[in-house]
Amino acid sequence: MGSTQTSRRRHRLRTLRASWNPSRISGQETTRTCRPWARRRDTIQTKDRHRLNGHRLASVIVIAVLSIGTPVQAKDHNSIYGGIMKDDYYLALARCETGNNINHSTKSYTGMYGIHRQTFARWSNYNSAKGLTPRQQTKVADAIAFLGHTQRDGKHIHKVGPFGWGAVRNGCGKMLQMLCASKHPKVTQYAPRACRLANG
Repeated sequence: MGSTQTSRRRHRLRTLRASWNPSRISGQETTRTCRPWARRRDTIQTKDRHRLNGHRLASVIVIAVLSIGTPVQAKDHNSIYGGIMKDDYYLALARCETGNNINHSTKSYTGMYGIHRQTFARWSNYNSAKGLTPRQQTKVADAIAFLGHTQRDGKHIHKVGPFGWGAVRNGCGKMLQMLCASKHPKVTQYAPRACRLANG
């Protein structure tokens, strides 16, 4: 009886030992917790590849933004006087004629461009340049030189060109060169003469 119970106990212990295999359990835990080196290197390379691709994408975006940039706006060369010619022309004309004195006034001449009073009244709706802004005076100068003027009674006074100013004929302030180089349709007819005078 006792020997039978002892045999049963031994058989039960063998069964438990066979089911509980420390080496197998240890191998499974090692497999779960420790990844093979090849997989770990693959993971690192994948992260580096993603990081490199991210830098490349950022560089492409920066280049695209810089290439588009902000549209470059051309300088407005007529913003001061608003005339047919560039502002430099009217500034030179005013300096050469009156020292750029907007209130210039004598018995015969009026305004910053030194226009004869009768001429000023004929090509404008004013008797003189008194109280007029540089833009208003420039409008009269353009009417005389390039545009002509229609008076209140409907009579049209034709343009006479820019050479009525002695300062222009004499090449003061490089105005002849400006007229020679101008591509404005109202100015090109005077360019040949201006070029001849500038080169003569």
